[in-house]
Amino acid sequence: MEEWVSINDTIKILGVNRSTLYRWSKAGKLPIYKVVGKSRIKKTDIDKLLSDVKMLHQNK
Repeated sequence: MEEWVSINDTIKILGVNRSTLYRWSKAGKLPIYKVVGKSRIKKTDIDKLLSDVKMLHQNK
């Protein structure tokens, strides 16, 4: 079963502000879904973004 994370919790996990989160969503980096009328992000998408960022830093 898919785990969903709220916008506020996602901001805390990623350490970014709300405008950055929405900019990333608009750019297709982190999709935001409506779940029962609430904006939510898949935990797997957050984990993938964190993994991608970690790989970028390792390759520098």
